[in-house]
Amino acid sequence: MKKIIALLLWFTCVMVACESGKEKSERRSDPSRYPNGGSELAWLMRDLTDSLEIMRASLLQGKTVNFDLPIDHLLSAVPTEEGKTDDPHYQEMAKEFQRYLKEQPIAITQEQKDYFDGLVNRCASCHQKLCPGPLQKINKLKLP
Repeated sequence: MKKIIALLLWFTCVMVACESGKEKSERRSDPSRYPNGGSELAWLMRDLTDSLEIMRASLLQGKTVNFDLPIDHLLSAVPTEEGKTDDPHYQEMAKEFQRYLKEQPIAITQEQKDYFDGLVNRCASCHQKLCPGPLQKINKLKLP
């Protein structure tokens, strides 16, 4: 009986993971949402924005969030414009963002909201110099 339950749990996890990947794949192939397609770095930033939007909503509801963001290859992702990630400013800001993520607070307090705004401010600071297009969307992530 335990084996059957374990197998059902495993199967459920696999199905959920497949559906999640399917949604990302469908989103990425939807030309109405992103008519210019995107590079590896562009999709990483879009995934990061999606995660931040979910975190923002949770924080506004007073919930604790886990700041586990998809930035493993922030320094090595292929950009839309060749050489963009080689820029010293980009390298410095990306490393600072990764360092900041390691300092995340755990409690449900104003501290998590302040930390979240710190993440958003770091995004805005980098984009002001290197890629200002998404600044309007980034600024909308800030908490009231």
